[in-house]
Amino acid sequence: MTDPTTNDGDASGPLAGLRSKVGEIPGAPEKTALLSLSTLDPDRAVLELCDNSIDAARVNELSGTDIELVLGEDYLEIRDSSGGIPEDSLDVWLTLGASRQTDADGYSLSDSIGWAGVGAIEASLSIGQSVMLASRAAGADQGYAYYIDEEYLETDDWSLDYYEYDGLDPGQTIVRIEDLTIGHEDLYGDYDTLPDLLSTTYELYLADTTTIPWADNTPVLDVDLTVVDEVNNRSKSVMADVSVDWSYLNFDSAHPRAYQSFELANETTTGRVRLDIICGLSRTKHPKSGVHLYANGRKIFDGETSYEAGFGFQNGLNQFRSERHGRLVILVLVRSLDSPRDIPTENNKTTLRDGSDTTKAIKKRVGRTGLMYMHLADVHRVPTPMSEAYPGEQTFASNGGQIELLDYSENQDVRDHPGGKRSGRYYELEELETFKQITKRHAKLCLSCPDVLKPRHRPAYHGLRHEDLETEAAVQLYDETKGFLHDRFDAFYDADKRYWAEPVLVEQDELPPMDVDVNARLETLEQLARRHAQADEPFRYLGMKPWERPYYLEQLYQFAGLDPEELPAHEHLPPEDKYLYEHGVLPEETTEEDDVSSADVAPKPSSTDDTSDLSFPEYIAANQSAIAAVARENESEYETVTRMVEGYASLASMEELDDIPIEAKTPEEKLRRIVARYREIVGLTKDN
Repeated sequence: MTDPTTNDGDASGPLAGLRSKVGEIPGAPEKTALLSLSTLDPDRAVLELCDNSIDAARVNELSGTDIELVLGEDYLEIRDSSGGIPEDSLDVWLTLGASRQTDADGYSLSDSIGWAGVGAIEASLSIGQSVMLASRAAGADQGYAYYIDEEYLETDDWSLDYYEYDGLDPGQTIVRIEDLTIGHEDLYGDYDTLPDLLSTTYELYLADTTTIPWADNTPVLDVDLTVVDEVNNRSKSVMADVSVDWSYLNFDSAHPRAYQSFELANETTTGRVRLDIICGLSRTKHPKSGVHLYANGRKIFDGETSYEAGFGFQNGLNQFRSERHGRLVILVLVRSLDSPRDIPTENNKTTLRDGSDTTKAIKKRVGRTGLMYMHLADVHRVPTPMSEAYPGEQTFASNGGQIELLDYSENQDVRDHPGGKRSGRYYELEELETFKQITKRHAKLCLSCPDVLKPRHRPAYHGLRHEDLETEAAVQLYDETKGFLHDRFDAFYDADKRYWAEPVLVEQDELPPMDVDVNARLETLEQLARRHAQADEPFRYLGMKPWERPYYLEQLYQFAGLDPEELPAHEHLPPEDKYLYEHGVLPEETTEEDDVSSADVAPKPSSTDDTSDLSFPEYIAANQSAIAAVARENESEYETVTRMVEGYASLASMEELDDIPIEAKTPEEKLRRIVARYREIVGLTKDN
């Protein structure tokens, strides 16, 4: 090859640092092998060089390193402070799969991230026609370099001259690739910029993981990574954030869990692999839901939802649906304990090796730990307003807002799941199902009654605006959140066309009994509201029970097309409406066509002028025929006496009823005795 130190005295730039020849590096593999491997994708080539820098820092037992990628007009440089390479180890760059300093198997670390690497030269020649590698070991007085160009590649000699090199700091290494065969735009792949690609791939090295309890299965090394664009005179520090906005949903212990220290033994090798899996739900849809897999700290899957990540895998996870499972987040940390060869990834480091025993074991355990969380993530089972209400700092966050750490070093059978009793592949979610039934019932009725729920369930009911949220940070950050009640209320009633702005607050004792068929009752109230809105003189009825009134007014608003409060208020219903209100159907002889006009022919009690001075027994006697006409054989005694009391109330004070000397423990019992008294007075038998 041409001596790079002699160029008619015009050596400049990096080559100016080259001094006299020191010696030769002996041949390693065949040059044809080198050339055949020099066809990497540009992104992969750059990442291979960064892998080398990170591995070198760990081999040299550094706590951190600085890596700088410099993009020039026709060159690319990777500079690091990873400890440098001693003169007697310079041949590591020419060894396939090696990462700077190596052990007997060709690897420097049992958990190296360069295990599938092709070496710095191979990566460099994939994106440029010449490369210079220069390094100065920490503590060394001199740096060394060698230079590979097209002339060298065309010779039959594999041995490579190396030279003294000036201008390096102790522990610094530079890889400079010139005569690029790619453009800057070719470096990004599926990412918008090179910093995005680097941030994703090395996020565990770039982010602060010291406060993350599950990160003890990742290499400890702080990396400062910078991209310098000399063409456009700008630079950018590459940052990363590995935090997840977990939902600590306080139902059925649905907080995230870390299943730590599974140990997998590959049947085809003697190597061991440690596996940690963290499963949970994000509060809202995650921008990259699915599986995030790290192999020895380097990211392999970035929100993967395919078969390769375990979805649709036998005994694994179900098929992923983004519209249903967008809150599912599963972090998988794989770390080789004996040799990086045991990491089951393809050479491109972007997928697991299909068919590998270790790959199958990983997918199986991801399924066992993550399936229940996938069940929870389904928005049909746990709507987002419920999960959104429980950030880690929330007063009622499950497990104190902390990921639950579970040690599986001695137990491979996964038993710790959210939920209760197992049913099929899943566990029953009794708290969630009960909560959903109660909340939907309230929303249909346009009601709000948080007192019927446990305090820890109220945030999901109301959202984070509820008064029970005492944590200042939660209130400040999430005060616009609506809970499941408002979500259901909005779903049932169009926000632009409804009467109530939000569900009406009622007391717990004003709620309907649980045995009431709410759907049937709503149909009755809707029918009544339509009749009242379409009457010759529309009106609103005041005698509804507290839990019936909000829905009745909502429907009256829809049918009347104006504010119900503007309608005349009636304290009593026409007989047909009264029968409909009490029985849920109109009287048999009444049809929908004449439902309003029928009130004109219904039997009516005597006028106030005729009976205003009558006592209650006298009133009953005077109106025996009218009362008997309205009484139906299928009416209960309680319903019959209710008609009597309301009829009398239109003529005289209800207080007079209290004057009847009948002792009873409850109002219902007193009414039953009044019925008996009534029969005695008017001679009305049960058959009538």
